[in-house]
Amino acid sequence: MDDAQLLQQYVETGSPDAFGQLTNRHINFVYGAALRIVRDRHVAEEVTQAVFIVLARKAATLRHEAVLSSWLLSTTRYAALGQMKINARRKRHERRAAEMAKTVWTEEAERNWPQYEGDMDAALASLRETDRKAVLLRFYEHKTFDEIAAILGTAEEAARKRVSRAVEKLRGYFGVSQRTLPATMLTYYLYSKLSAQAPAGLADQVTAAAVSPATAASAAATATADHVVSHISMVQAKWVAGSLAAAAVFCIATGAVIFNALQSGPPTGQQTTQMRVEPERHVSR
Repeated sequence: MDDAQLLQQYVETGSPDAFGQLTNRHINFVYGAALRIVRDRHVAEEVTQAVFIVLARKAATLRHEAVLSSWLLSTTRYAALGQMKINARRKRHERRAAEMAKTVWTEEAERNWPQYEGDMDAALASLRETDRKAVLLRFYEHKTFDEIAAILGTAEEAARKRVSRAVEKLRGYFGVSQRTLPATMLTYYLYSKLSAQAPAGLADQVTAAAVSPATAASAAATATADHVVSHISMVQAKWVAGSLAAAAVFCIATGAVIFNALQSGPPTGQQTTQMRVEPERHVSR
């Protein structure tokens, strides 16, 4: 079954097996994303727990999501940043970004990559949602271009171009040229470094924590999950409020146009009669 079918089964039946399959399918991806950001294996495990707790809570709203990996990446990144001291991390990120702009990529890029890998998730997060989905479908889920096209509802050639342009945007994020960071090198990183081998037993631990967080989840994971769920709910509320405000403005503007049109309607019956009579008098003369 695909991700949407497993989520549907979990929502409808509460099946731990269905959720366990989802966990095992994406545990390495989530753990790898968390580890790249926090640079601490213990903290990465806590973040991974939190992400799957959030997934269990939000499963009903995600059961029709065609590209779950995109949601997982965004949620992991937010959870990881919330687990750390955000202000301190931002300062480190700015320093690395400034240093990166001066870096000349050579054949030793593979050896030097660890000092830059923490920015891969920020680069992916900078992409538009559809571009990020295309990149993850291609390089994390290893989909063919015709499969990507079917999922995104576009033509195969359009999917191919979208992935290519998204890779160029990622390369541009690092502030380097085609010569210093060839697209082939970046795609190698995307293919090989988005996942990291999660510790043995973490998938079972995460599944238990997500399905029964009150008994199995750590305090830190639960707190992080609460924070992420609150953030998601706030974002959704703001989106709904913005949509309602836009609809209200549209209705008011439309009403004003209709009112003005009615106010400047056709002439009265007396005015119409005079308009018809005056030409007749002119003719009789």
